[in-house]
Amino acid sequence: MNKENLRKFKESGEKYSISKSFAQSYNRGRLLIAGILALLILILCL
Repeated sequence: MNKENLRKFKESGEKYSISKSFAQSYNRGRLLIAGILALLILILCL
């Protein structure tokens, strides 16, 4: 691999890891919101 390809590979790797960690935190947030909504619905139904 020449230097130009190596640089592009590193950049795409960094972008991938950033988007991966963002997706993980986004999913966690959605789970939290879903849990809170489920609790509210349970409380309202009781």
